[in-house]
Amino acid sequence: MVLGNGESRLRKRNADHERSMLPMITMDADALESGNLMRSASLTSPFSLSNDTPRSVTKKIIGSFSVGRSKGLRENGSAITRSKSTPAEMNGKRFTFSGNAKPQAKKSRCSACYCLFKLILFVFKLALFAAVIMYSRPLFSKAVAKYQAFMDETVNVKHEKDGVNKKFARITEEKNKLSSDNNKLEGKFIALENEKREVDKLYEELQLKQKDMVDRRVLDDKVREEVKRMEQQWRENADKENREVYALYEELQLKQRDMVDRRVLDDKVREEVKRIEQQWRENSSKEVGMLQRSIQEESKRQIAYRFGKDYGPSGPYKIEFKIEIPHQEGGNSPSVWYFTVETAPVNKMPHSLNIFLQQIELKLWDGCTIPINSDHKLFANSRNKLEDFQDAMLTSVTFRERSDYPSEAYSIGFHEMNGLPEIYINTKIYQNAQGDNKYHSAFGKVFHGRDVIDKVASLPASSGQLQTEVIIKRAYLI
Repeated sequence: MVLGNGESRLRKRNADHERSMLPMITMDADALESGNLMRSASLTSPFSLSNDTPRSVTKKIIGSFSVGRSKGLRENGSAITRSKSTPAEMNGKRFTFSGNAKPQAKKSRCSACYCLFKLILFVFKLALFAAVIMYSRPLFSKAVAKYQAFMDETVNVKHEKDGVNKKFARITEEKNKLSSDNNKLEGKFIALENEKREVDKLYEELQLKQKDMVDRRVLDDKVREEVKRMEQQWRENADKENREVYALYEELQLKQRDMVDRRVLDDKVREEVKRIEQQWRENSSKEVGMLQRSIQEESKRQIAYRFGKDYGPSGPYKIEFKIEIPHQEGGNSPSVWYFTVETAPVNKMPHSLNIFLQQIELKLWDGCTIPINSDHKLFANSRNKLEDFQDAMLTSVTFRERSDYPSEAYSIGFHEMNGLPEIYINTKIYQNAQGDNKYHSAFGKVFHGRDVIDKVASLPASSGQLQTEVIIKRAYLI
């Protein structure tokens, strides 16, 4: 068994105490060898072995001492106790000296009890330590479980913190997005407010013009009645001449059938037929020309009466178009563009200009569309406002007006092939001018904003039909 540091110190202190209690003896080696220990030993207290004593004798003396009860001789306050053996028997045997020390047998028994007590105390401490360990195991397990639970809770709290941070970042992003949308809505609201003020201003202008139109309607009705009367008269004359020509034609057919048998055509008959046909054409063209000229003169008077005061009687006039181009891929909202049309002088195309200016004045083209891009032309029609044109009796011109006003790139005119109110804008120089004049009447050209026309012409189209129609928001005189 390994003793502690306290036990070692205790034993060392006891050994020192025992050595201090032993008498020290001074004797010579000859007396010790001869066995005359009792005679030659001089006892002192304390006494010590001399340096001359042989080492073997010193070991024998030290090894032969033991502690016992003191009996016998006392000299100078010291006692020598000898066993019952004779001096001869003591040679090489155990013998006992006793000096001033107390009896040592009792001291030995106390040391044994002390060691036993220390042993019992050690066993008790060991048992107590084992009991503490056994008792602390569940507590340690509980502590470990609590620590593990604490660590798990820490991990959960960290995960919840990360989730909260992500939610906060997402909420912040949504907040920024809502702020951006709010700014856009505010911008749109301001634009709507501006358009509302503009609409209110236009409404006031319209009210004033409507008041002015009340006075003009009587004159317009008279003009329409006069035009209708002249058209009726022209039709009656045309029918009469057609009947005469048909009669002449039948007469010619009879003469031709009569000449078939003769196999010789009379040159005089041919000349007569040609003369009659030529005369009919001349008479018809004269009457038609007179009627057209009268309509043109009346159109000039109407233009001077309606627009001469504000814009001049002879032109040219300028009309500004406000259009909206739908957004393309990657765009945010429709874009608004402007272009300006300058008309021909009134004396060039009076009837076409009169119809077109009245359409602009009554805002009939507002809200119409540009759906077609075909043959290097953009076509704007009024399919969605046909009834408004019909109510105003401004669906088309009375006749195809012709003049030397050129039909070139960016020129504008009426298109009269499908019976609908429709205008065209050339996007390039038209090569076949004669064929163009057969169906179109150019009465103006794009004066400003030709890049807008090019932009509309570059929009994607399929079979001449624009994939997204361009809207005419407004057309007005400037």
